Amino acid sequence: MISSKQSHTAVNTISITNFDLTSLYLLRSEIQTILQTAEQHLSEFNDDSEQAPLLLDSVAMLKQLASVLQLISLHGGSDLAYALSEGMQSLYDKADSGDERLILSLAQGMITLSRYIEFVLLQETVEPSLLLEAINDIHSLIGKAAVTDVGNERFAADNYHYVSVANPAQNFQSVEDLGLNSDLLTTAYRAGLAVVLAADSSSLSDSDLKKTEVMYTACALIANQSKTLFWRAAAAVTQDIRKLLPLNEAKKSLYIFIDQQFQSYLPADDRRFADLVSFACKQNNNWANELKIQLKENQLDQGQLTELKYFLQGPDQKITSTINELIQQEIDAVKNDINELVNHSIPSEGALKSDSFQPIAEKLSSLASTLQILNLQQASQALRDSVKEVSSWLAPSAAELDQLLNRLMVAENAALTLSKSHTPTAQLQQLNNANISIHQLDSAYLDLIKETRQLISDLEHRISDFVDTLPTSKSADSTDNEALQDIPENLKLIAGALRFLQLTDAANTINRLGLTLENSELINSSSRVQSGTEKYSNFAKIADILLATDHQLSSQQLGQPTVKQAVYTANRSLTELFNH
Repeated sequence: MISSKQSHTAVNTISITNFDLTSLYLLRSEIQTILQTAEQHLSEFNDDSEQAPLLLDSVAMLKQLASVLQLISLHGGSDLAYALSEGMQSLYDKADSGDERLILSLAQGMITLSRYIEFVLLQETVEPSLLLEAINDIHSLIGKAAVTDVGNERFAADNYHYVSVANPAQNFQSVEDLGLNSDLLTTAYRAGLAVVLAADSSSLSDSDLKKTEVMYTACALIANQSKTLFWRAAAAVTQDIRKLLPLNEAKKSLYIFIDQQFQSYLPADDRRFADLVSFACKQNNNWANELKIQLKENQLDQGQLTELKYFLQGPDQKITSTINELIQQEIDAVKNDINELVNHSIPSEGALKSDSFQPIAEKLSSLASTLQILNLQQASQALRDSVKEVSSWLAPSAAELDQLLNRLMVAENAALTLSKSHTPTAQLQQLNNANISIHQLDSAYLDLIKETRQLISDLEHRISDFVDTLPTSKSADSTDNEALQDIPENLKLIAGALRFLQLTDAANTINRLGLTLENSELINSSSRVQSGTEKYSNFAKIADILLATDHQLSSQQLGQPTVKQAVYTANRSLTELFNH
C-alpha cells in the first residue's frame, strides 16, 4: 500500500495491491546486480566504443530480467526491462555512429527501474504507469510504437491474479452511512458464513443453501445501494457460492473480512481488499463483469501520480543510508568533544576559556544546516536552539548537558527515520515520547525477538521430548505431563511479546492456543482419554503453530517480509485443534 506520506505506515492510503512482494524482495539483490552491471557496460561503451561487445552481455541479462519480472507479474517493470534490452541491442547495432540521446535514455531507464523496485517494496503497492515515460523515451529512439497501458489491461490478461486498487477508502462505504440496518444485514450474512466456513464439500442441505442465498442477498442489497468496488466484489463472491465450496484458508479469510466490514471493523486499506477484488474478478456473473469495468476506470488522479513521481526522482536507500551514517558520525564526534572538554579539560577552578566550546557550536550549526537541507526541520531547529547556548558555556551544568544530549537524540532519530523510510521491510517505530532513542528501541526489539524465539524453541523441545515417550494406546501407562503444565502461561508471555512487536495475527493465534490448552486433556497429567497416536496428532498441530510463529519472528529479525503461508498454516492448525 502507499500513503500520501513517504512512510511504511499509511495514513491516507491511495493505493493497495495483492502483488506478491515476497518474490520481489527475494529477487531484489539479483535485479540490482543486473542493473548495476548493465549500467557499467553502458558507461564503458560510452567511454570507448571498442567495448561494444559488452552491450550484448547486457542485452541477454536484461532480457532474462524482463522474463523474470513478467513471470512474477510485475507489469511495467518487465516492459521497461524489455525496452532496456532492445535499446542496448539498438545501440550495439549502430555502435560506430553512437547515440548520446539513447545512451542517456538507457541510463535514466536503469535508474528508474531500480527506483521502481524500491518503490514497490517500500510502499507495498504497484503503479506501472509511473514507468510509461521511461519506456516510451526508449521506444521513441529505437523506432518502436509508444505504449499506452501497462496496468489494468495486463491485470485482465493475467486473469486478475494480481490487482491494484486506487483510493480504497473512496471505494468502500459503511452500511450505516448508506442508511441500512447493519445489525439485520450482519445477521443475514453470518447465517450463510457459518455454513460456508464449515462446508467440506459443495453439497449442501436445502436449509444451508437458503442461508447462503440470504448471505448473497445481504451483499447484493448493499452493492445496489453503494456501487463501490468493495460491495460489488462482495456480491460477486457470494452469488452461487456453493460452486466455490469447499473454501481454502485464504478464501475463508476473505469472507471473514467481508463480515468484519459490515460493522466497519477494519480500515479500507487492508490488503485483503485487493485480494477480494482479485478473487471477485475471476467469477462468472454480472457482478464480476461490472467490477472489471469499474476496476479499469479506477485510477489515481494526475496530482497523486505527480506526487509518486517525486519518489522515483528523490534519494534512494543507498543515499539515505549513507547520509544517516555520516550524520551519526558527526553526532558521535560532538559527543566525544563534549566528553573530552567536560571530563578531562575543565581546570580545577571549574571553568574553561570563553571560546572553548565554540568549535562544538560550529559543528552543531553545520549539522543543523544539513538537517534543514534534508527537510528535517524539527531536528534542525533543536540543534539551532543549542548553538547559542553551547557557544557561551564555561562550565555547563548536568541539566544543560542533558538538554543538549536530548536534542542530539532528536537529530539521531530524524536521520535514522529518514534512512528507514527508504529501506524495505524496515520497522518504523511510532514514538509516543520524543525522548526515546530509536536506536535503543530497535535494540530492545531485537532482544525481545531473540528471547521470544528462544522461549518458542524451549517449548518445541519439551513437546518433542514428551511426544517421544507417549504410549501407543489408551490402556498403556500414561506419560507424566508435568513438564507441560506451564505451557499455557508461556504462550501468554509469547503472545504479549508478539503484540509489542506488532505481530497482531500471530499474537491472537498464540493467545487462543494458550486459552485452549489451559483446561485441555492434552496437558492434563491425569488424563488417559486419548491414545498416544491421537495426542501425537494434536501436538503436531501445536508444533505447526509454534513453527509458523517462529518463522514470522525470524522474518522480522532478518528484515524480510513474512510469507502469508506461515499465517495460514498457524490458523489452519489452530482450527483443526479446536475441532478435534
